[in-house]
Amino acid sequence: MKTQAIFYTVGISFLSLTLSAQKISKDSIQSLNQQKEAIGISEKINEDKTKLAKLENELAEKTTQVEKTTEAAQKSADNNKTAAGALINNAQDEKLADEAKKAAREAARDSKDARKAADDQANIEKEIESLRKK
Repeated sequence: MKTQAIFYTVGISFLSLTLSAQKISKDSIQSLNQQKEAIGISEKINEDKTKLAKLENELAEKTTQVEKTTEAAQKSADNNKTAAGALINNAQDEKLADEAKKAAREAARDSKDARKAADDQANIEKEIESLRKK
């Protein structure tokens, strides 16, 4: 009889525990999903801000690089012009021809470097503009 009473008591307490278990409402689930979405958006914004700051720093470096490569290209072009002018006066001189050829190669290489640096700078500016629009 005592064991039967104990089983009834245990059974009733187990039943009451399962019935009184807290249920999560649809509103709380929706609220949690909205918070999760807000955290994701905030994370994306922070990533974009970080990328924007890096690109702005990189833009300053590229601007300096563009200036340097442009100056180098101009100097090479001037050297090429001088070498070509010297070759005009003595077209049969092989040494002058080699110097003119070398100056022309340097001018072509430096102008290519200057164009590449300017293109890189333009691409960074486009990326920055794209991030600022977001």
